[in-house]
Amino acid sequence: MSLSIYVGYDERERVGYHVCASSILRRTSLDVAFHPVRGQKVVGSTQFNPGRFDIARRNGYRGWALWCEADMLFRADVEELLAYADPRFDVLVVPHDYRTKFATKFLGQPNPDYPRKNQSSLMLVNCMGAAWQRLAEGKREGGAYRPWTLEELHRFEFIEPGRIGALPPEWNHLILECDPNPAAKICHFTVGLPVWPEYAHCEFADEWRAEREAMLSYAGA
Repeated sequence: MSLSIYVGYDERERVGYHVCASSILRRTSLDVAFHPVRGQKVVGSTQFNPGRFDIARRNGYRGWALWCEADMLFRADVEELLAYADPRFDVLVVPHDYRTKFATKFLGQPNPDYPRKNQSSLMLVNCMGAAWQRLAEGKREGGAYRPWTLEELHRFEFIEPGRIGALPPEWNHLILECDPNPAAKICHFTVGLPVWPEYAHCEFADEWRAEREAMLSYAGA
């Protein structure tokens, strides 16, 4: 079994990308193919923001694919996520419903609230889903179509609500935003990675640093 994993790549968090990939590889026997997604610069957010909504097309509208952000640490086998791959859904996400505790995040970036905030940061995508295949048509207004806005995409307005499935909360645990959860399977350092001093002592920071060290280590022949 294999899985394509699309990871948001932001040059300012490049160490996060490699730690994220290491944490996946060290815990799974799946054949995984990593695809860094750069995307365009978006004011007030990370550089790869829009690219996540193009992965079904990039995956040839075939099978299932995973989108994750580079500031994530996987503490469980990514293969476990595939147990939730239900064809009744076009996408499965952790249905966060919260208001942020932080007006700004790493490097002083604005951190606004919006509906379905952070739900699109971890997506198990049914690339065969009709919503993804229709996405390029745009949103119909009157008798014409226009491109979907970034805000509409993050709110999943292009997907029927009944086609959005729910993953358990431990699969996208928001560090510093959610109450501590020792059973978290994915730790999402959404406010900032432990490489920055202000987040150096947050929940799971030591595990993130340990993963970075494991990534850099060499066990010999």
